[in-house]
Amino acid sequence: MRKVLLLLAWNLGVVASAGGREPPAGTGLNAAPLGRVVEVQQVPGVPVDEAAGTFFNFPAHTRLVLNRPGERWKASYTGDQPPAYIALYPVDALLGQFPQRGPNTMYREVVKRLNALRNLQPAEKLARPLPYFPVPNAFQAVSGAARVIRTPTFRGVRYLTIHSQEAGVRFPREAVEYTFQGLTTDGRTLISMHVPYPVAALPSRAALDTAKAWALAPYPGTLDSPEGRAFKKRNADYLADLQRTFDAQDTARQMLALDRALESLRVR
Repeated sequence: MRKVLLLLAWNLGVVASAGGREPPAGTGLNAAPLGRVVEVQQVPGVPVDEAAGTFFNFPAHTRLVLNRPGERWKASYTGDQPPAYIALYPVDALLGQFPQRGPNTMYREVVKRLNALRNLQPAEKLARPLPYFPVPNAFQAVSGAARVIRTPTFRGVRYLTIHSQEAGVRFPREAVEYTFQGLTTDGRTLISMHVPYPVAALPSRAALDTAKAWALAPYPGTLDSPEGRAFKKRNADYLADLQRTFDAQDTARQMLALDRALESLRVR
């Protein structure tokens, strides 16, 4: 039965209830390496309301939801994102979301990240933070296991990462995600993949809650003090150790399964 579902997911696009248009024919993914079922959706665009201070909205785009067998994710609100998915954003429409192109706009941030993908360097030379869409309201606390992936139709970088609004805290395994950020070879489509990737070497959220061990150390009154400098060094050492932990996942079975699924992606 699962094989039948996977074949259907490869060949059929399921129209999102709010989309109103069918996804491009031929778009698909072989999700067998992940034990998941693909639902291809056409997601309607949501204009940016700069007057209301909207941080980031999406143009109309195609999304491949990576459901577990027997489950089907449904959005709870406009802009809601699945736990595991691949989004295919038309680059021109993405840039068109941000008409004000001054030096301090979201447009500048989007262009910066697109240019990082257009001028892709070998993985070991990629500057941090690594390119990431959608643009998050958080900083890239750590990234690792970065590898450039190229196929005849697209190229980009895959890596493990954690985004956070906090520093000086321990991160649970549930905060880690596998992501791929890339462009089709014609430069017209941005590919953004997101899948949870719990790293067993990290504590669970429940374990951190039980031990009340979220903080690396008591937060100093000011970072410009001996205590503050010690705090920053402890945090930097922790993040460096996390990166090494992520790097060790580069050829793990779960990582390579995600890579194989990604490389099967067909974009039309």
